[in-house]
Amino acid sequence: MRLLFTCFILASLLGCATDPIPQAKDNWQSKDFSVPAKESLILLLPPSSQLQGLEAGVSLMQTQLGLQLQQAGFKVVVLNRDNYSKLWSQAVASVGGIFDPATGALRAQAYAQALSGLAIHVCREAGCSLMIQPRLVQRR
Repeated sequence: MRLLFTCFILASLLGCATDPIPQAKDNWQSKDFSVPAKESLILLLPPSSQLQGLEAGVSLMQTQLGLQLQQAGFKVVVLNRDNYSKLWSQAVASVGGIFDPATGALRAQAYAQALSGLAIHVCREAGCSLMIQPRLVQRR
């Protein structure tokens, strides 16, 4: 009887075990990333979507992300769209543009440099520990 009970418990535990959810291939996290300390300021850039018809989802995403970060103990500020547009334009200009003028293709390295420059500038000015750019994208 004891053996049957032990087998039942082991089978139950194995049944409850789940494989970790695999990360999407385009999710990337720097090896140097560390979670900011509690009470740190996190700056959210205005959210965006690559898909038409998801405008309501964009505002819901921003609201939920802000609430969850606050519940996790962080201070949250959202950069308004006008300020973001101005600062992003300056960051893009500082790297000579993010699109190839001949082909129109995205210059990934220039985009990364512009985004990094924006984060450094904005977090220096606002005193934030982390900048998040929330986006809704279509997974394939």
